[in-house]
Amino acid sequence: MASEVKDARGFLGAVTRGRESLGLRQPTSTRSLAECLLRKTDSPTVLKGHRGCVNRLCWNEQGTLLASGSDDTRVILWSYPEWRRPAIVVPTNHKANIFGVKFLPLSGDAKLVTGAMDCEVQLHHLERVSREHNVHTTTLDFHHNRVKAVEVEQGNPHNFWSGSEDGNVLQFDCRSLREPVPLFQCRARYDRTLVEVKHLSINPVNPHLLALACGDPFVRVHDRRMASREPLLMLCPPHLALAAGSGSGRGSRAWRCGHHHTTCVSFGSTGRRLAASYHADHCYSFDLSGEGSVEAAFEEGSGPRRPWAVAGEDEAFAKAELGGRRGGGSASEDITAASRGLDLYPGSPSILLARADALLRRGWKADNAYALRDVERVLRAEEQGCCADGRPSVAVLSRLAQCLHDLAQDECASLVLKNMVGDRECGEDDVERVERLREAVAGELKRRGELEAQEDPEAPEDPQEEGDDEEILAAIRGGGGLHGPTDCKEVSFVGGDDSIVASGSDDGVVYMWDSNTGELVHILEADIDIVNCVQCHPSVPCLATSGLEHVVRIWEPKDTDLVGWQKAGMIDVIERNQEQNNETPVRPLAGEALDARGMNYGVLFRALANTYASMQRNEDVDAQCATQ
Repeated sequence: MASEVKDARGFLGAVTRGRESLGLRQPTSTRSLAECLLRKTDSPTVLKGHRGCVNRLCWNEQGTLLASGSDDTRVILWSYPEWRRPAIVVPTNHKANIFGVKFLPLSGDAKLVTGAMDCEVQLHHLERVSREHNVHTTTLDFHHNRVKAVEVEQGNPHNFWSGSEDGNVLQFDCRSLREPVPLFQCRARYDRTLVEVKHLSINPVNPHLLALACGDPFVRVHDRRMASREPLLMLCPPHLALAAGSGSGRGSRAWRCGHHHTTCVSFGSTGRRLAASYHADHCYSFDLSGEGSVEAAFEEGSGPRRPWAVAGEDEAFAKAELGGRRGGGSASEDITAASRGLDLYPGSPSILLARADALLRRGWKADNAYALRDVERVLRAEEQGCCADGRPSVAVLSRLAQCLHDLAQDECASLVLKNMVGDRECGEDDVERVERLREAVAGELKRRGELEAQEDPEAPEDPQEEGDDEEILAAIRGGGGLHGPTDCKEVSFVGGDDSIVASGSDDGVVYMWDSNTGELVHILEADIDIVNCVQCHPSVPCLATSGLEHVVRIWEPKDTDLVGWQKAGMIDVIERNQEQNNETPVRPLAGEALDARGMNYGVLFRALANTYASMQRNEDVDAQCATQ
């Protein structure tokens, strides 16, 4: 092998062959698995055995076992594809809800790692596991708050990682479990306070990269080889990044917008994409290979292209397809029609402005950021000579100010209205828009000033980091689900090329969407209440889902025809979900709510866990007495 590692290409090839010799699969480069899952499915296989909500699912490396962790503090091992074989129940020593479960690689499925609400991480040795549940468990009590995730590295049988709401990520070594390595401490971007860790994901291609879903809008990507340094990347959808960095006080629109947090993060099998789900917002797919390219975040589609500069052809399309509906039609229909128009006339200012208007009228989460992007494209076109007098038109500037106002960037909106619009002559519609905006912006700035005056004058200002441009704002919005009460809602890639993302939802539906465009491609009605878990089989077209119901569902294609679900019928459902996302108040994080009351939430969770464990033992005793 020494002769093969003289250059990077030889080294990677040698590593690939070494992993294959260990029986580790390399990511596939075809869409076959994802395409199979988009075909018709009969009724799913329902696996029953838990006595509580199923919070986490995990396949072993070969895909022959599926582990499920539940509120009932047990892990059940299900055999695939022989679901009728008796399941193996792994009794843990956890005293409360299990939030993390992983098989340790290359252990022959004999070691299982779990994390739970009782603040504990446990390593279960299953060498002698049988129907008599002979399991040796090592309890690792090093966290001070709920453990929300555990993670392992493919091909590494020794190490595993845990993330907790105490803000710490710990690294454990099976060969010496006495003291873990404190790997990272997650801190807020602006005031450096500790931030809860909600989920972990290791890049399967570059395993030194570890992504954290945290209790703020930013997804952090760390290099495990540089434990003492700041994150390599901080990823965030543009509307949440702008709100989080606005410096507004508590209670402001910017604070409420920026207070959304991630619930799950997942690398794709190619290592080039990363998906994240957000509380009271959408799911987003980040292209790590794009290095922050904004263009990559707003794909126009792959339809036929024609130059739009043919005398007014694009304007005629906009009037015919959009003008008639702009007064009272569906904003979503207008957005779809405008996107179709941009396939035909890419970069058309008329169609871009029409889509921006429709996005602002619809008002879903992140619509204002997408509208801002369309307006900026028109501004660039006008700067290149599309405007007669060389200055941006009032119509475009008024929409720019509207987007900035909706994004809580009222200082910027005020400057646009004052310095760029001023008292220029414009059409009647633009006059009304500008006057309405001036009143709204002035009112928001006045209210913000009053809020800041009420704050403690001696309180230190949030430190603003200068020159930090590490956020990748290029994000593909996808899904359409409802993301509310639970904060363990998963999102994961399906297939070998990261083209499809599956995400859970509070309406009981799994949404499968194109990670490149955000287009919805399939749905599965997977729970009567909330879907939390979505995990794809490592090598065959099979999807496992679970949620608030006490069951696990297995979805496999049973037909060669493509799916026949009616996308038109789902538009109403998606619109209702987004309206509820807009109306649902952002739920404060558990730590913040308890800190505000002066309570030690770590102690509280442990006390609750002990009480719950005592109740469970009493129930088990009563059940045994009833059967005797």
